[in-house]
Amino acid sequence: MKIKPIFAAFVLTMSGQSATAGCADYTEGGISPAPLFEICYEGTCDIAAMVFECANQFSFQTAYDVGWSKECVMETGECTVYWENRPIADNKLNNITCRALDDDNICNLP
Repeated sequence: MKIKPIFAAFVLTMSGQSATAGCADYTEGGISPAPLFEICYEGTCDIAAMVFECANQFSFQTAYDVGWSKECVMETGECTVYWENRPIADNKLNNITCRALDDDNICNLP
C-alpha cells in the first residue's frame, strides 16, 4: 500500500517527527545529468550513475544504477553497503573502491 505524501507528512508531524529531508533524485523526471562514478569490487569495475542521494536528521541513503547502495543511521553512525539489496560483509568493504569521474562529486562508497 502506498501512503500519500500529504498523509505521511501529517502523520510524521503529529507524531513529533520532522518530515523534512534533502534528496537529489536523478531518475526520470529528476535532476540531470546524474553524477558518474567508477565503482570497483575485487578488481571488477563498472561505470555507475547515481540514482539518488537522500539525507535527513535520522539517516542517509544513496544508490547507483549498477546495483550498489548504502544506508547509514545517523544516531549510531552505522552504515551498510549493499550489492543488489544484499548486504556486503564488513570484512569485504576494503575490496570496494569508488571514484568520481568529475571534480564536483564525492563517492559515498564504501
